[in-house]
Amino acid sequence: MILNDQSQEAHDFLDKHIHARANILITELLDKFSLNWDIDEASWYQDLFMQTQQIEDQDPSDSSDYCPEPELCNREPYEFWIVSDYFAHKLKENNELLTNHWGFWIWGRETTGQSILLDYVFQKIYNDFKNS
Repeated sequence: MILNDQSQEAHDFLDKHIHARANILITELLDKFSLNWDIDEASWYQDLFMQTQQIEDQDPSDSSDYCPEPELCNREPYEFWIVSDYFAHKLKENNELLTNHWGFWIWGRETTGQSILLDYVFQKIYNDFKNS
C-alpha cells in the first residue's frame, strides 16, 4: 500500500473533497461561547473536542498517537476543514473528529504544519478509493 502518493490524481481528489478551511468559524464560535459556561453541552463542541481517542489502526511510525488508556485520552484538533459527504464518511470510518451540526461536515484535523495530502488518514482514504 502506497501511503505517500503526491500525484496529480491525489491532488485532484483532495481538491474535490476538502472544500474550505473553517478555522475562523470555529475560533469565532469558541470566543462567543466562552461566555457560556455550558459550551461542553453544545453538540458541535462535543463532536470536535470531547471525543475520546480510540487507537486501533494508527500509523505505526507516529508515536504521538499513542494513548495507553484510550478512554482517558482526549483529542486536540489544530485545524478545521469543511469536507465533502464522501470524505466525511471515510473520516468517520477512521475515527476522525467530525461534526455535521450546521448541515455540512467539518473535520477537526489533529495534525498541522504539513499538507493534508501528506496526512496518513488522507493517504489511507485515497488509497482505499483508488483500490475500490
